[in-house]
Formats: sequence, C-alpha cells, structure tokens
Amino acid sequence: MTDSSVTVELKSRSHQNQTFSHTVILTVQALSSNGLSVTSTSSAFYIDVTPPVMDIIFHIDVKQGELEPVNFQQSNSTIKAFFNFIDNESGVKEYWWAIGTSLGSTDIQAFTYIGLNQAASNSELEGTLQSNLTYYVTVKAINNVGLFSIGSSDGVQCLFDPPDMTDVNTTVPGAKGFDVKTNQPDAKQSNNPKVTGGTFSKPSDPSITRIEYCLSSREDLSDDIFPCTIVGYNSSGSVEVNDGEGLLVSGEVVANLTDIKPPSSCSASTNDSTSSSHSSRSMTSFVKSKTSDPSSSSACSTRTSARSSSVSRFNMPPGSCMHPTVKMCNEAGSCAAKKLNTVTIITDEDKAQTSEAGQKLSFGKTSLNSTLPGRRKKRSEEDSIDVNVESSTVLPPGTTITFGLLDEERESAGYASDSSVGFAPYITDPVLTTQTDMTARILRQR
Repeated sequence: MTDSSVTVELKSRSHQNQTFSHTVILTVQALSSNGLSVTSTSSAFYIDVTPPVMDIIFHIDVKQGELEPVNFQQSNSTIKAFFNFIDNESGVKEYWWAIGTSLGSTDIQAFTYIGLNQAASNSELEGTLQSNLTYYVTVKAINNVGLFSIGSSDGVQCLFDPPDMTDVNTTVPGAKGFDVKTNQPDAKQSNNPKVTGGTFSKPSDPSITRIEYCLSSREDLSDDIFPCTIVGYNSSGSVEVNDGEGLLVSGEVVANLTDIKPPSSCSASTNDSTSSSHSSRSMTSFVKSKTSDPSSSSACSTRTSARSSSVSRFNMPPGSCMHPTVKMCNEAGSCAAKKLNTVTIITDEDKAQTSEAGQKLSFGKTSLNSTLPGRRKKRSEEDSIDVNVESSTVLPPGTTITFGLLDEERESAGYASDSSVGFAPYITDPVLTTQTDMTARILRQR
C-alpha cells in the first residue's frame, strides 16, 4: 500500500434489534523495503450509529406552576415545555424546538435553536393562542456525530374562560330567613353555631372537573373559617361542617376537621375567587369513588381522609356572620365561584331590628337577671339590672342590627374552627383575660 490515507469500514453488531456501540482503537503499521517498520496507534473513540432517544416531554402552564405537568392551561400568551433526550454514546449536542396546532407541525413557531436547554418557552403568543384549541411542542435532538431524532408532546389544550355556573342551584340547609326585613334578600339566620354547610346541583358545563367548598367570616375573604376543600368533581352533592363529627360529603363523614387544616406554610385565606387555590385539599377516596376524578395535585401537602383520634371542633360565636362559597374549576385550574346565602348565628333569645327608613334603632330596656338565669347574684345586688341599647346615630336605610346578651354558658364556650389556621373568635372567656399580661395576647387581632 502506497497511499498515505486509508478508509476503514466498521460495522456494528446488532442483537434483537439493539445496536451495540464499541470503543475503537486504530493501529497502523508501515513497512519499508528493507524490512523496517513503524507503528502508530490512535486514541480511543466511539462508533455511534444511533440517534438520541426521547425520554420525556411535557407542557407547563406558567399560571399553575413552574414544575407541574399539565394537559390544560390558563395562559393565553405562553407555551412552555420540559423535555429530555438520552444519548449514551456521543451525547446530545443541541436542541431545536417548534410549536404547532397538530402533532409534529411548526405553524405557530418554526424550529428554533435553544442549545442544551431542556426547557423552552415562548411568551409572545398573546393573540395567537385560542381557547379550546390544542397546541403541540416538537423537539429535535442532535448528537455529536450529527444523528438526530424528533419527538412531540401529547399537546396542551388552552382553556381561558372560567366554567359556567349559571345553572347551578345552591342552598344552605338549616338556615332560615330573618323575621325582619333586610337589605340583603339572601341573608339567612341559624340558631345552630356548631353545624353549617351547603348543597349544589350538578353543573351542565362538562369542563368542570373539581368542586370546592369554602367558608369565610367576611365577604372579601375566601376561606378563613373553613379552607377551600374539594368536595366533588362534576356532580350534585352536599357538604356539612359538623362539630364533633368533622366533614360530611353527601351525608357521609370523610375527614376530621384537623385533617383538613392546611400546613402553616400555606395561605389560609385568599382574596382570589376566580382562580384555583393550590391549598385546596383532595378530600377522600370516598369522593373519588362517587365521581369521575381526574387526579389533581396541590402545592400544599395533600391531607388524606384518614380520621385522626382528635375531636373535630366547630363552634361559631353568637352574632358571627359566615359567607359560604362553592367554587367549580376546570382542568386548567380556572374557577368560577358562587356565593351561597350569608348566615348569621342568632339564637331564639337574640333580637334583630332593621332601620328601614334610616332611623336610630333601640332595643329598649333588657333585664340582665331575667336574660341570664344562671347568673349568681350577690346579696348587695338589686333584683334586676336593666340595659338600654340604642344606636348612637341614624343608620343607613336597610341596616339590620342583632342584639343578644351573653349568659355564663355562652361566655365560657370554646369557639373554634379546627380546620382553620387563622380563625380568631371575637368573643373570649373573661376568665382568661383577667390578667393584664394576657389580655393583649388573647384579644390580639380580634
């Protein structure tokens, strides 16, 4: 051989459709006419005859979380995906990615170089993405010998609009209308401070996949009394929060109230009633067995339905107001909310008056001794102590005021909601506040 270069053809072995690559070392020996020789050996190198193999690819909705795989998204401006390809021989050299409206297509974005990044995002698609359409990400992975493979996602469907709840009917069992006229026709009263709940009819919107129940102490809050909790999926049902029993869904106990309490690192209340809160807890296998349940996840730790040995406490102070809400969400996490009847805790001994014409209100004289039958009198006390309650100014028309006296039992009752991390009753037992150093601490933020 007199040529100074030579081409060597190497063929890889295969077995059962698997190709095996090998480390190769080339050795060349040159012989002269007088019998002398010289040998040269190359460094080791791989023979790679296989392209990269796609390991995983999934979509991420920037409105639901940066690391949560999704099949539906709320974002109307961003397509984001995470992917990984494996090449054990020469390794992946670079990635290119594209977006399209069908599997493997590039009609939304042509193939774009992204180096070795395993996450790609295009946030300039507002006005391009359309609700109820599915978009696909396609990735091309090229290895260090130029071989490439292409893989596509299963797609992500955009759902921009919240679910339709217009045909959903709700009620608050055990609550009744006020005996006096109020400026809120849906306002109700209840004489049972230890039980509350609601019912909801089946929604006709097929996109609804999760139903939550929330309970707050103010209209501008979401769930400071009872955290937003999954109680159904796409069906009718009922929910009851019961002192001593726990949470009942469709008449069956599914959890202790302490099991529903979110971790302290999660927000106990939110002002957002139109998007899904990641603090929502999936209730039980009971709920899942009664409905068609797509699996859902939460940023907070999911609490299961296992009932603990602790007692479920739920007892609202007299005069307190509860604002129940039912939220229905689609798979993109977009939610619609419907307020149920506002419920005020009023016992049979309490009174309510409405300033219909915008006048002052007066409850007249009330005898403490006659109202508080269990009150122990000292010998020096008179037989009765009268209290006259009157508003200091005229009230706006339609304003309703309730009035009641606390007897010893209601003074010392333990008011609590074991499912809440932030509930603070406005009534505190005076026995616990007799010391100056305790008063500020116990009454703080009441």
